[in-house]
Amino acid sequence: MTFLYWVFGIFFTIYVVFRLFGRQILRLSMQRLVKKLAQNMEKQAMQYERNYSNSHYQENVYVDQDIKVSAPKEEQKTHVSSDDIAEDIEFEEIKE
Repeated sequence: MTFLYWVFGIFFTIYVVFRLFGRQILRLSMQRLVKKLAQNMEKQAMQYERNYSNSHYQENVYVDQDIKVSAPKEEQKTHVSSDDIAEDIEFEEIKE
C-alpha cells in the first residue's frame, strides 16, 4: 500500500510543479530549442556557402568563420613554341 502512496505522491508533485511553473519551464525550453535551431541553420548555411559557390572562376579560401577570402582560379597555360612541337629528325643519306 505504501508503494501506491509513493506513486500517487510523485504524480501529484509533478502535477503541482507543472501547474505552478509550467509556463516558465515551457518558455525556457522553447528559447533553448530556438537557439539550437538557429545555430544549426547558421552552420548549414556556412557549409552550403563553402561547398556550393556560385562562381566557377573563383576559389573560396576561408581564413575564419566570419571572413571569406576568394582567389581567382587561374589555369596556368604553358607557352608552347613551335620548336617544342617539331621534333629534330636526323636524316641519313641513303646510298644506292
